[in-house]
Amino acid sequence: MSDLRDIVTRHVEDQLRSEFPVKEFSDDQLSKILDNKRADGSINREVNRILDTFLEEIEENSSKKKRRRILNFSFSAAGLILTTIIGYAVNMTNWSMVIGMIIAMLIVNALFLFFADQ
Repeated sequence: MSDLRDIVTRHVEDQLRSEFPVKEFSDDQLSKILDNKRADGSINREVNRILDTFLEEIEENSSKKKRRRILNFSFSAAGLILTTIIGYAVNMTNWSMVIGMIIAMLIVNALFLFFADQ
């Protein structure tokens, strides 16, 4: 990552140099301007912004994120279905079914806790 950071830093510095007319500023003046920009951290902020955008684009369409979305949807759907069944079983006063569905709901929630971060 440090190599990529160096490349982006050089790019940002080159971009900053191109903003100043070459005829009006000498190399010493440009290097002083760059030193001031480095000292106040504006170059590092710009580099961090570019790298963060790059990482967000990579992670946006990753298979890991798609898998996480599918798992979250599955666990939510299972929770909704089990909650509906529990409500129906309570209404019918079928306590063995209520206990079974509560255990199933606990299992689904435990699986969600363990697999949600993967």
